Amino acid sequence: MGILVALIPAIMWGVNPILVGKIGGKPIQQQIGTALGATAFAVVLYAILRPALTPALIWGSIISGALWSVGQLLQYKSYVILGNAKGFAISTAFNLILNSLFGVLVFHEWPTSTTKLLGFGGLAVIILGAVLLSYSDKQEQADFKKGIIVLIIAAVGFTAYSCAPRFVEASGIEAVLPQSWGMVGGSLLLSLFEPKDIRKFDSVTFRNMVPGLLWSVANIGMIYANAMNGVAVGFTLSQLAIVVSTFVSLVIFHEKKSPAELRHTLIGVALVVAGCVLIGLTKM
Repeated sequence: MGILVALIPAIMWGVNPILVGKIGGKPIQQQIGTALGATAFAVVLYAILRPALTPALIWGSIISGALWSVGQLLQYKSYVILGNAKGFAISTAFNLILNSLFGVLVFHEWPTSTTKLLGFGGLAVIILGAVLLSYSDKQEQADFKKGIIVLIIAAVGFTAYSCAPRFVEASGIEAVLPQSWGMVGGSLLLSLFEPKDIRKFDSVTFRNMVPGLLWSVANIGMIYANAMNGVAVGFTLSQLAIVVSTFVSLVIFHEKKSPAELRHTLIGVALVVAGCVLIGLTKM
């Protein structure tokens, strides 16, 4: 059951970058829209379920949401620098490295030699797959070094976001509303550092609330998956989103790729799936 729960964010987050790309807008507009959509979802969920909230849980979740806003905005900015496909693939690799290390070193996951061998072996295979998925034979003029720096900082924010709820034992639903407060607050604070000529609450901002709703479903799935499987496994399996994103791009939106790009993509997908299977074995 824990593995199935971990696949929910993979599906939702896989669709998310493509949907954001189709809707468009500046990164900060996409960011605020996503945060507002997540907040709307959280308010409705809280009104229906009324989960108990403690001060520690509230503050831990607010911090988690604020750190998410840093990671998400920088990930959106990386799409402008590197392109959606390459930015998402490299972001996946960095997120996996940091989250897995955090889970193993801080939460003492993968305690045996066998689980460490399976876990880190699977992680290496996934990273290789992500590198292949980011391949392009076009001579792009993107500032690759700048994109890498942006994504490393984003990965730190995402890692802190995914791990913070565990410190306050937020198992799922109760973390969603205060987390959304941190998301909106962090996003609005970051918007103060954006160019003044960007309309922060343009119509495209509100259209990006739809990806925010999908993100919310993925977020709940990841919180439960981390609680059931541990951060190293739960977060890693959620990164199968890169496979979903690739499938949607190729099959539904008929993204054109050269023979070499398609070959790298298919091999990359196979490696990501194989790596996740290896990591899933650490729970058996």
